[in-house]
Amino acid sequence: MNNRRLKRCSKTLKTEKYIIRKLSNPTKGEGKADGLIPNGDRTNGYAWAMAESNNYIYIGSNSLLRYNLLPTIPYKDSAFNSKTKIKLKDNTSRLIYTDIINCGRVARGEKFEYKYYKSYIEIESKQDEKIIYLDNTMYKPEETNMNNFGMFEGYTHFANIIIVNINDYEEKLDEIRKIINESQLDGGASLTQNNDISIKVFAYNSDKLINLSNKISDLIIKEI
Repeated sequence: MNNRRLKRCSKTLKTEKYIIRKLSNPTKGEGKADGLIPNGDRTNGYAWAMAESNNYIYIGSNSLLRYNLLPTIPYKDSAFNSKTKIKLKDNTSRLIYTDIINCGRVARGEKFEYKYYKSYIEIESKQDEKIIYLDNTMYKPEETNMNNFGMFEGYTHFANIIIVNINDYEEKLDEIRKIINESQLDGGASLTQNNDISIKVFAYNSDKLINLSNKISDLIIKEI
């Protein structure tokens, strides 16, 4: 590593084991072009990028977790790999899980230009010692027409919502279907084998899906 170049780095972060310095365009500050290509910006300077997320969640008795992440936006030529395992102690351990994925940076004209998107969600009942919900999603736009039936079907945004261990589930299912119809979004809700509620909804922007998720969550929470 060139020491003269390190001295020009604008900022240095020090930890117990590492010294972290900015090497790409070291003389430029925050908010400036920062690609590997000289004078290139961060949107096209990197040839490939990958994000990976691994989560383990435990929900105890008489608890409710609303797990509601910001929408995932896969950049062009990026790859995303996520694994989430959730364990419920018993039937009083409640969960509202929302996952929203975009087709890409739509405002920049990017639609399904990422390399791949992997998402694995597993929900296990500790009391019954069995998996009560499993979703294993794999999108590879280069190999699959993402606009086909059974995929995004022409939409750009997709929400996957799962609600676990709620009372009066058939009544709640009817109310959730009514909320989806009133939102004028394309989607549906159904019961799993474990009598939990699975919801799938399409849209053309994240805001409508977030608003829908909030309405459904409010319905569930106010009855608990």
